[in-house]
Amino acid sequence: MANEWNTGYPIDHTLASAVPGEIRKLKDSVKDQLSHEHQAPVDGDETGTEHSNGSAVAFEGTSTPTTRPGGAALADNAIDRGRLWLDDNYDPPRPKRWKGNAFEDVGVPGFVYSGQTVFNGTMDGANAWQTLDLSSYIGARRALCFLQVLSDDNCKYALSPQETGTIKWHSYCSSASQVDFTGTPGNAYLITMTHSDGTLKHGCSSTARTINVVLLGYIAALRAS
Repeated sequence: MANEWNTGYPIDHTLASAVPGEIRKLKDSVKDQLSHEHQAPVDGDETGTEHSNGSAVAFEGTSTPTTRPGGAALADNAIDRGRLWLDDNYDPPRPKRWKGNAFEDVGVPGFVYSGQTVFNGTMDGANAWQTLDLSSYIGARRALCFLQVLSDDNCKYALSPQETGTIKWHSYCSSASQVDFTGTPGNAYLITMTHSDGTLKHGCSSTARTINVVLLGYIAALRAS
């Protein structure tokens, strides 16, 4: 039924015979109002009025929520910011919160498996750092990344959060994770951290070597900073 909530009724001189009808209208109106964020009361039962999915209970599923339980679109306001969604596209589900225009990871530390190839080819220049953008895999954030690197022949390869200029191979106090491939094919496992925008730097001693980089997984920082 249509919502008949009206604080002006019943009026003071309403007939006694009309009072039961007004009480029923009040109950229906309260039930309608509660149904926006709560389970509807059930006649003759103590159940009902529990929070609906997405109010006190988080959204859960594989599809990104776009509306409140009552049907209104999620917005950038105090009512909606902070709503939680358990994203079932991951195992276990990944908790995310509404930040006003999108859902973002809450930032619970934990290893996230990827197994995706993030680079496969030759380098633009020898002994020089170039950008490897992982933001489409991990988001624009800092994260500790575990990578598998393969080379089709002998060469040196390095990873670093944010280096520039010429690569200093195995130099004292180098901030890079490095490997010297001496076998064919070469296979190594390296760990490094991304920059705040989800990128890192990598380089090779040769432009003739085909390098394959697989992001095995990562641990995201609590805050992208």
